[in-house]
Amino acid sequence: MSTVGYTTTPTNGFTEDASNTGDQVAGKFTMPGAGVITSISCYCATYPGQGAQTGYLCIWSSAGALLTSQSATIPSSPAWVTATLNNNIWLASGTVIYIGWQITGTHGYYCKHDTANNDLTFGHSATIPGALANTSSTSATPGAYATYSPGQAKVWNGTAWVACGVLVWTGSYWQLVAPKVWNGTTWVPGG
Repeated sequence: MSTVGYTTTPTNGFTEDASNTGDQVAGKFTMPGAGVITSISCYCATYPGQGAQTGYLCIWSSAGALLTSQSATIPSSPAWVTATLNNNIWLASGTVIYIGWQITGTHGYYCKHDTANNDLTFGHSATIPGALANTSSTSATPGAYATYSPGQAKVWNGTAWVACGVLVWTGSYWQLVAPKVWNGTTWVPGG
């Protein structure tokens, strides 16, 4: 298994919000290789004194569209929370994504981060889980990463994820080739 994101426990700074419904925090990352995302981990907390709250660990596209999410308990003190996805997704190498979390109630958030050249985005959305509402951003990196199984595009055959290809007519015979996928900038091989 491989990871995309920031796996270090952050210590250098924090951002917080005490009162909005559907608060979101996410870091911007680029897939280093193609693969199937199987889990999300975030170093997260609710606003101090608010208690644990149900929330979602999420992956959003570079445009803010929700790609996948999984419910999790967001603790009252900063801690690593990991959720195994019920809906795995495959992403191409070079795909830009946001990894983070969204809180369901009005308990706010507390986000420890490290100073780094990254895009820490935070805001709130009435749809939970929903699109990433880029209300504010700063140059910092939250503790947020996804675990993925490297490899070409895969499909669920009812029992396991298996590699897939596309049959292409060469003019004289059918040839199995790896599909190409859009990574947000260009078409790249799916493997």
